[in-house]
Amino acid sequence: MRHEEMLGARAALHAYLDGYLEAALAHRHSASPPPRPSSASSLEAAVAESIYDAHHRRPVAGTLEIPISEWRNVPKVPFGKSPGDHALFLDIALDEHDFKSPDTILDGIRASFLTALRADSPDAPATHSEAVKRGDVWMRAEAKELANHEANGSWTFVRRADVPAGRRIHRLIWVYKVKRDGTCKARLCVQGSTLEPGVDYDQVFSAALRYSSARSLFAFAAKTGCRVRSVDLVAAYLQGDFLDGEVVYCHAAHGYPKYDEHGEPMIARVDKPIYGIQQAGRRLQRKLFDWLRAKGFQALDDSDPCVFKLTCVSGEILTIGVYVDNLQIVHSVELDAQGRGPAGCAYNKFMDDLQREWTVTDEGDMEDLLGIEVERFSDGSIKLHQTKYINKVIERFLPNGPSSHVQRNSMPYSSLFETRMKDALALDAGTYPDLITTFQQRIGCLMYAATSTRPDIAYPVHQLCKCLQ
Repeated sequence: MRHEEMLGARAALHAYLDGYLEAALAHRHSASPPPRPSSASSLEAAVAESIYDAHHRRPVAGTLEIPISEWRNVPKVPFGKSPGDHALFLDIALDEHDFKSPDTILDGIRASFLTALRADSPDAPATHSEAVKRGDVWMRAEAKELANHEANGSWTFVRRADVPAGRRIHRLIWVYKVKRDGTCKARLCVQGSTLEPGVDYDQVFSAALRYSSARSLFAFAAKTGCRVRSVDLVAAYLQGDFLDGEVVYCHAAHGYPKYDEHGEPMIARVDKPIYGIQQAGRRLQRKLFDWLRAKGFQALDDSDPCVFKLTCVSGEILTIGVYVDNLQIVHSVELDAQGRGPAGCAYNKFMDDLQREWTVTDEGDMEDLLGIEVERFSDGSIKLHQTKYINKVIERFLPNGPSSHVQRNSMPYSSLFETRMKDALALDAGTYPDLITTFQQRIGCLMYAATSTRPDIAYPVHQLCKCLQ
């Protein structure tokens, strides 16, 4: 059977949509105006647990929601670089490394699992041990992260005997990422999957800025001739505060142990909601929102509680959209090269207060928001598009480009789309089991584009969703 035939009707549907996406990049929405096993007998259970975790638990930090799975049409790459398939997984892990004990075998397997899950940053190390081997760049990233925690007063080291009886001691884990600008980042997180509800946390919900609200703010800026400024909270979760009585206990970070005068390992009593703690986002949001209200901002609770407006008697416009740690600031005053407005303006006062009471980075005019690129033109209009994102999706799923039989389309779908849909819906879910995960990943990528800036593909994506099962 030819490879194209084996892909089946569902993959064929994608081929048409892939061709359209690549051909129509200019058709965009615009807004105008655990302990290590020490023997072979305990290795099997630990590996089984790791496999279960990789498939059923969400990662502690980051956007790592892609499970390990077989990837068809994606070239296999060396161990430690990117996800591979199940059949080659252990062979690669065991053949390419000189393992001499169950401990090192498990280290390699876990590292490979973590690397596979970290599909958005395949060149980053998976463990502290691997980061050490990679050189100073990752050690500097770890040092910077530890310095942030120290400056923040994130934890206090206590003797193990001082930990209340019955309280679980959790792990601090390193998560590494190469950012879009090439910066190497290390983040120290609590292993949140082991936190106990009712003991380590209670309420965890925190609102997020709606995409429609973000687009509306850009449209409002275009209509009123305002500019949009981007301000980022540095190490945002570290700037939140626990409620009285909230505390989490953790072992020291791997590679940075702490001992008491008797040589006994000490325990980190986490005093602030750091990354990985279930309620960290809620604590940051509650503190930030209360601060904005104290500065005179009013939340638009009837439409979006993450949008705040300041009423100025001078008529100056100052409106803020809050997406977790990013502030989308719409302002009407003209700023100089240093980002300062006219003397006495509300924007200057707000930025002075913000920089005095929070650790922030003024990123200048907003050029990117959640993977959405922002372009402003001389006539004041603003265009939102996802060219980089779409190209990245095409490169991920079609690394060699579209197949020769795929034709470029001026419409989101071809005349054969309806026929392909009927063929796909007639198939049983078990016809191509190895394609299910890849198909779901493609649909997820298309849905993000459709809901962000590409409403033109909403109909075919909606139809493709019918084929998910």
